Amino acid sequence: MAIYSYEIGEVFTATGTATSSAASKTVEGTGTDFVTEFAAGYLIVIAGETRVVASITDADTLLVTENFTAGSGGAVAFEGVNMVNVEDLTTPLPAPKGLFKDYAQQISLGDGSVRGGGWAVGGWRFGFLTRAQRDQLRTFCTGASNSIYIRSRENDTADAYRYYTCKIVWPQEEEKDHGFRLEFVPEFRDMVEVAIS
Repeated sequence: MAIYSYEIGEVFTATGTATSSAASKTVEGTGTDFVTEFAAGYLIVIAGETRVVASITDADTLLVTENFTAGSGGAVAFEGVNMVNVEDLTTPLPAPKGLFKDYAQQISLGDGSVRGGGWAVGGWRFGFLTRAQRDQLRTFCTGASNSIYIRSRENDTADAYRYYTCKIVWPQEEEKDHGFRLEFVPEFRDMVEVAIS
């Protein structure tokens, strides 16, 4: 069982159409395959609203953890995100140390003060990974970068976990020692928080 909530996933176009209603946690599908395509903890994106899947009743009905605000206004195409905790991957990874900055760079102003510029950036620092663990993480970034979703910590007073869309950027150099990857840090760029409720 996972101790921390560091999650990673990729967006996919789901089968069929879905209908969500304001002030409801129920999603009704037409021609959907919720049982095969979704699992508890995945994200579902309908008409611009993102929610966490709580449970799946059958191929055409599922429940989310928070009520929809506006609803879809009818049956629409929709997406899913196959979120999984890094500790629960096929080859489990240790929980990383989350890194987070509210902006990509400091911009000096004429009066000597600074302001933040650019999207939020972050990363996950692993003290070491085995080759198999490194290869497991690589499935989410087969090139130099890839668009993904993550759930990671934000540096606020509550040290809370939040969902983000971002680009994962693979390290250009990997420090290796006897099959291990040391101080391994994939970066996350252009982080945009995803509102769940």
